[in-house]
Amino acid sequence: MQIPIFRAATLLFLAPVFTGCATLQEDSQDTEPLDGPTTSFDYIDDRAAQDVEPLEIDPDELFIEDIDPEELDGEEPTPVAPIRQISLQAGVRDFSDDAIFGRVDSEAAFGLEYAHEIANGLGFEVGGIGSLSTENGFATNPDVTGAAAELFGGARYWFKGERRWTPYVGAGLAAIIAGVDDDQGGQVADDQDFSLGFYAHGGVQYNLNDLLFLGLDVRTLFGTDLDLTTVSGDADYLQFMLVLGFRL
Repeated sequence: MQIPIFRAATLLFLAPVFTGCATLQEDSQDTEPLDGPTTSFDYIDDRAAQDVEPLEIDPDELFIEDIDPEELDGEEPTPVAPIRQISLQAGVRDFSDDAIFGRVDSEAAFGLEYAHEIANGLGFEVGGIGSLSTENGFATNPDVTGAAAELFGGARYWFKGERRWTPYVGAGLAAIIAGVDDDQGGQVADDQDFSLGFYAHGGVQYNLNDLLFLGLDVRTLFGTDLDLTTVSGDADYLQFMLVLGFRL
């Protein structure tokens, strides 16, 4: 069949137009729309991850070793110093033997003591205590004076802790000389005697500051033996003392 010349010429003219449109349509399918997002965050993150080098961590660096206290607070912890102290004591003692001390069995007492901690609250103590009592006579009763002097030494233990109150106990050996003068005119021969004995005591200290402390001490002496001119007995006693102390 023959195609008319007019139709053939028209087809030849429109063929390039259809071919160009088809080419543009194929190109548009390969190109993202202009009004859409040009990039994605995931794509950016992937690029950033590719540019960052992996972080190498040494497992040993995860643990803290050998921390210097000065690096934490600038000061090294201060160790608790051993106790060194001198104390002045004042109170009253009550002798148990009325046959010897009679009306002067309760005497005012004064003492001086040094205590020294060696380690872990345990240490030693030494000191001296004196006591005196006087009763004025009346009618047929003469004036009576009782007195005693004592030196002692022994072991001591402090119950130390993080508080102002510090309880303690102590025990040891004591040497005491005691007597009574009940003569109206002069000294009676052999009205005093010397004896060894054992003591035990305990109390509590209240630390006012690093230097001063107050305390209460309860003490007993036992195992003594006195032999006076007309009577025999002992110098055992119970004693209560108020304490003012100084840390060295």
